[in-house]
Amino acid sequence: MRECQVLQNEWAGLYDDARRRVERSPRMRQYQDTILGEWSPWPDHLRWVIKAKVSEIVEWAETIRRDCE
Repeated sequence: MRECQVLQNEWAGLYDDARRRVERSPRMRQYQDTILGEWSPWPDHLRWVIKAKVSEIVEWAETIRRDCE
């Protein structure tokens, strides 16, 4: 049980960091729903959003949206 709580806290912190980064970037903000969606594996995706180049994330989000139309 305690291990689950630790993971939930870690993921919540990752999500908050990723969300802040997206909200602060005019280029990423328009793709917020795509970027912050529940992608698997969730923690790895959030770490990528926190660390990757904005241009890489935006290109990925544009591809996802285009492919889903």
